[in-house]
Amino acid sequence: MLRVTVWVNPLQAFFSDKRPPTSDEILGFMCPPGVPSDSASIHARYQAITEVQPLFFAPPKDDRILTQLVWPLRHAKASYMVGNYLGTIAMAGIVSEMTAILMFDIAEVKVGNAPITEAGQKGLFGRTFEKLGQERRIGVLKEFGIALPVVADAYERIREIRNRHLHLAQLVDVEELARDARQIFRDAVTVVAAAIGQDMKDGTLVLTESMARYLERAGAVTQSDDAATDPKDATTDDL
Repeated sequence: MLRVTVWVNPLQAFFSDKRPPTSDEILGFMCPPGVPSDSASIHARYQAITEVQPLFFAPPKDDRILTQLVWPLRHAKASYMVGNYLGTIAMAGIVSEMTAILMFDIAEVKVGNAPITEAGQKGLFGRTFEKLGQERRIGVLKEFGIALPVVADAYERIREIRNRHLHLAQLVDVEELARDARQIFRDAVTVVAAAIGQDMKDGTLVLTESMARYLERAGAVTQSDDAATDPKDATTDDL
């Protein structure tokens, strides 16, 4: 008779039906088996991923930016905190793709003197930018000067890490997986910050010009009392 060891009910949290789960029980279920779920361990993982995080402190309060970029970044960080490194990698990959599409959309690319249409995109790229593969998207962003080389390099690292862990059937050391999760998170924050603009000048948040125009079109920019204020400058109070 053949015997095999099994893991009984791996998708069950074993919470009692008669009471709500405790915080410790919830964290224990969220962390993979063997990964410590005590608060000190979770805090240590939070510190480890925060140490590699680029400056990112004041994204505009815009539904598209928050829903497609900011909250997924937060979920990616939370996944790392509970030891779900593949989750971090997957979420960072999604953020990268959404950011590339946003950067192209707000760049207001023109062919001749007219904004490029979906038909024009198909003529130039073979399909619309949104439907291109990420590798091709990165190439387009570089060709049109939308993504600076350092940002394009970050996009490439994200794509390579994501493909290595999510597309290839291989098992890797947990430490290597955690290291790649930190790297891809850092690069994902980098490309989002580059798309939005997170620099400070004289106590004022400076957005990229394309982002400022996008927010103006969305009605998310208010005029300050200082008429001389550059429209791409916004105080943190406005966001």
